[in-house]
Amino acid sequence: MAYDVHIARTKNWRDASTAPITRREVDALIARDPELEWSAKDFVDMKDESGTVSRYWMIKWRGHPCFWWYRDHIECSRPNEAQRAKLAQMATSLNAFVVGDDGEVYGEDGASRGAARESFGQRVRRWLTLWRRRRRPDVQSKLLPFGVGDTVRDPWGNDHTVIAIDPKANHGLGSIRTRRRDGTEHVRAMVAHALELVRNDH
Repeated sequence: MAYDVHIARTKNWRDASTAPITRREVDALIARDPELEWSAKDFVDMKDESGTVSRYWMIKWRGHPCFWWYRDHIECSRPNEAQRAKLAQMATSLNAFVVGDDGEVYGEDGASRGAARESFGQRVRRWLTLWRRRRRPDVQSKLLPFGVGDTVRDPWGNDHTVIAIDPKANHGLGSIRTRRRDGTEHVRAMVAHALELVRNDH
């Protein structure tokens, strides 16, 4: 299961609605940060308790979609070190915290400072809330221009061979597994892969 990190004004992201980060505040953040912009094509569809589906557009950082605002907080799925550092910067601008799915709080450098102390009962309630109430995103994105076995190029000019594609991984964000020329393997979310087809090997 994918691990999400959140920007929220509460140290437990599930309580974010008590001190919400509004869409207007996110618009203002993006307007004053030249590294951020709303994506025009990448989005996450989320279903609420009544079954109503709402669309939330992803936020691009340096041209790549990796964050999204959801009702009262901002999320990022499986962030890397650089993304965590950016989340910390964004949180400072929003007077908020960066917190993980398991309750750990991240510092200004994006490094984990450990989880807030909880009683056993609080931990049980937190896990029950996670499994009962959290809605998985229904991600919609255009079809991939490549498939397994194709050669693709990442934004840094490295060529990879696509070795696996799983549209249902990462809470529905999908995953693309590739092998770079040096033999290392990499995994990216389908909605924010930033890969370009080099040639079709089929």
